[in-house]
Amino acid sequence: QHKLERLENRKKYLEKGERQKRTHRLCNLGGTIESLAPEFKDLTRTEMTELMEYIFSLPEVQRAVRHMAITHISQANREKELKADGTISSERHAD
Repeated sequence: QHKLERLENRKKYLEKGERQKRTHRLCNLGGTIESLAPEFKDLTRTEMTELMEYIFSLPEVQRAVRHMAITHISQANREKELKADGTISSERHAD
């Protein structure tokens, strides 16, 4: 019964296209990184991971990430409120 439930949940997940959306998002992120630092494509996965760990451990990067996350959440909440008021349409374009 448990295995059947897991398979049904997996089927629903895949049917919704969430996997494709995730893949698309990750490819876009990778492309953005390569466009900002072309040397990145020559690194091994281990080297890339070490570099990203170093970059994201820098206090100024941590502050920038927190700031961007807070800004994003605030914007999303404003849009949600405007949608509830009927001020803007329910469609939102993702970057």
